[in-house]
Amino acid sequence: MDLIQRIHQVLQPLHQAIEALPLSQAIVQGRVSRPAYCRLLEQLLSVHATLEEGLFLSPWARDLFRPNMARVGALENDLAALGGAAAEPPLPPTEQLVRTLVSWRWSASWRLLGALYVVEGSRLGSMVLVRPLSEALGVPPELGHGLDYHLEGMTNRPLAWRKFKSALAAFPWSAAQESDITAAAAETMAGLVRIYAAIEPQGGMMLAPPLPEFDPAPALTAAR
Repeated sequence: MDLIQRIHQVLQPLHQAIEALPLSQAIVQGRVSRPAYCRLLEQLLSVHATLEEGLFLSPWARDLFRPNMARVGALENDLAALGGAAAEPPLPPTEQLVRTLVSWRWSASWRLLGALYVVEGSRLGSMVLVRPLSEALGVPPELGHGLDYHLEGMTNRPLAWRKFKSALAAFPWSAAQESDITAAAAETMAGLVRIYAAIEPQGGMMLAPPLPEFDPAPALTAAR
């Protein structure tokens, strides 16, 4: 099983988990509130800012992370268009994921490519969210109105995703590095699940207890 197949396998149950959450369902169904969606964008901005800073510094990402993959600008534009407040303190699960990304930056920065795999892969699915979000937020499905995070680079996104996966798979990683990247992808996705679970679709905070820590070991063993 190659690296891409292993990552795909460990992420599959986490994709199912995030898609089943109330916030995700509200987004897909076009009924998420603007405060809730802005709260999500604020969390994603913290995550992307930390991840992208680490990737720009990492020698391992030099041939894999392209400037057009950066999404901080799109998130800032969307928050400005929708009236969000990027200065709001991050939620606890966001802080946790950010701390994890920072730790990878200074220990084994190739792990950041597992996180990049997750956020780049999400860009394919986000294309179908433009229409329901346009309806829920009352904005046109065009750049500059609060949906840049989903709209930027849409025309060449499938090709760009295939190229990224091919480049990641072709890099001469050691077996230990491949395991690190796979585990990092799983940990990043688990962090996003916790973030989505913490936001109530109509703008408040979820009262449910926090999700348990995700242990990638069983999935990683199965993926070998």
